Amino acid sequence: MKSLSPPMVGLSSPKLTFRQRNLYCLFDLDALPEDELAKLEARATALGDYILAGHLLRDVDGRWGK
Repeated sequence: MKSLSPPMVGLSSPKLTFRQRNLYCLFDLDALPEDELAKLEARATALGDYILAGHLLRDVDGRWGK
């Protein structure tokens, strides 16, 4: 996600499956006002989803070996 609008719209609509979604934000989460970030996290948590910083999508902590 590159802006706040898509996750707010997406998290407002009914979830059609019970699968957990990891929502990687490619914008600076620190740039959001605290109340907006709290609303976004509350919506995600209520649906069983996670809001994650975009750098986690690029940074690799480990790899599975064969």
